[in-house]
Amino acid sequence: MPCPLLDWWTFCHALGYGFLALANLYSLGGLRPWWAWLMTIAYAALDEYHQSFVPGRNASAIDVLLLDKLEALMVLSLYHAWRRWTINPQELDCQQ
Repeated sequence: MPCPLLDWWTFCHALGYGFLALANLYSLGGLRPWWAWLMTIAYAALDEYHQSFVPGRNASAIDVLLLDKLEALMVLSLYHAWRRWTINPQELDCQQ
């Protein structure tokens, strides 16, 4: 049986929640990554709640509590690392 964490659907799911986290961060002016992360988790929880009413689908707390929050956190962390890597050190002094 294939590992459910390594299939194509899980990759697309991670990418979707990662982009949602980045969109939330952008909507906050790029200054509040924890709020962006919490907004993404709130959306994931509402999505799972919605799935509980759709025939043929089931809601999973593990999906929200494990996968979705880690996917969003991973993408936000990679974005933060990329920004720190690409910003000129002189620009960092001006932002503080």
